[in-house]
Amino acid sequence: MTKLKSHKVFSGTEVKSAGSSSYYDLSFYDYLGGSNRGDLRALEAIRLYKQCMPFFRAVELRAEAFSSIPFRVYETTTKSFVESHPILDLLGENGKPNPKDSLSLYKKGLSSFRDITGESFCVATGMKGQPPREISNVKPQEITMGVTNSRVSGMYEVPGSYRWNTTYFDETFKIDSELVGNSFRYWNDLETREIWQGLDFNPTLSCVNHRGLSKASPISLEIQQFVEGNTNNLSVLSRGARPSVAWVSQLDQPLTDEQYERWKEQVTSYEGAINAGKQVLVDAVEPKVISTTNKDMEFKENRKAVRTDIFVEYQIPLALVSPEQMTLDNLKTSIFQLYDLSVLPHADNLLTELTLFLMPRYQGSENLILTYNPIDIAPLKERAIEENSKLVSMAILTDNELRSRIGYEELEGGNSVWKQTSLAPAESDLFTGDNLRTPDNGEKHRALTEFVKHCLNLETKDGKRAHSDAEIRKMAITHGLFENDDQFSKIIADNSCQQE
Repeated sequence: MTKLKSHKVFSGTEVKSAGSSSYYDLSFYDYLGGSNRGDLRALEAIRLYKQCMPFFRAVELRAEAFSSIPFRVYETTTKSFVESHPILDLLGENGKPNPKDSLSLYKKGLSSFRDITGESFCVATGMKGQPPREISNVKPQEITMGVTNSRVSGMYEVPGSYRWNTTYFDETFKIDSELVGNSFRYWNDLETREIWQGLDFNPTLSCVNHRGLSKASPISLEIQQFVEGNTNNLSVLSRGARPSVAWVSQLDQPLTDEQYERWKEQVTSYEGAINAGKQVLVDAVEPKVISTTNKDMEFKENRKAVRTDIFVEYQIPLALVSPEQMTLDNLKTSIFQLYDLSVLPHADNLLTELTLFLMPRYQGSENLILTYNPIDIAPLKERAIEENSKLVSMAILTDNELRSRIGYEELEGGNSVWKQTSLAPAESDLFTGDNLRTPDNGEKHRALTEFVKHCLNLETKDGKRAHSDAEIRKMAITHGLFENDDQFSKIIADNSCQQE
């Protein structure tokens, strides 16, 4: 049962610092299974996400692409899409997952939480065994797990319970006594809300660690350097601790008051943007430029390296995010790479988990899965159309097969493969004899008859025959149709009589 809490931070929650990391001190087991694992904790990952622009951009790119993919229901036995299903009222193209979130915002949250923390938690409302009424994302940093009551599932241990702890309420989801769809289910006490955890692979999963591993975990130190470097530079700039130029006196003795005033007058006369670039002449002092140091250059190179590491980790093509590598030639290819290598595998994982979570709650949906159709994605549909144009020239698919590849309905009579009418099988070409079988006498006689008939029908503009008998005889010999004079004369005579 949900326990409402006062408008205060939960008294059992204390944010502590462990080096540069932060964690919820909710249980001793959580501490042992968390901070000492070297995993990037949810709160720390979210902090880095908010402070590191390349990290933010990589997560945002994948989330935006994922949120634009229309969800479809697919029947695995008939291998076809189902156009109408109640789950599409929540997650379909015009669906509404909950009163607060739009469909796009829900999808972005699902994708972003997974990419930032390595975990995504969803809560569905509705009575046990019934279709869900709403589905919402839950912040991973608000979830703790019962590790003392873990359950064994095959070779793995799963949490015995989840605790959803927010500023306003504290709710516990306990493991169900039965497996549903080969998965453990977790319900609150009133069995009106169900929670589901999706996670990325973590090699340190154990009875005291049921958390996913963030993609940013392997490069968390580099991201931290990026953030600390920006913080350091901002601090220096805001405090004015490093001027752009220091004027160093070359005199053995300190300047007198008169010398100082004269020096100050000379220096200040060159201040301001309008005087930029002027040559400066000042008595007995030497300018020393200190605005750029080797450490500054190292910091700039480090920023570039960190940016590259982040985009490579999330499989974002650099041509989409790096002006130095962005050209018209590779931009289109990079969009395809973004979907093929990054977005679609990411979508496959998330939709598989949504299928396991939601589909068992719909009766008769055992063979249905949540998925997508690539041709619903604008860049991929464009590529499919280009590929279709090549397949048309090859003439190896029917019209209906070609239409189905780009999302069009089948046509009546569209199940034939069409070729150009000017083409014919090589074996039926009687005018080539290299690698073909030798025609029998009957075939040669018919061919000669048709040839002679064709030549006799050809006329000049004034209505006379275009070819004489001798010319026809010579052409028949050239094409290998002529056998003897008697046969030829008889064919000429027969066809001449028919024409008369």
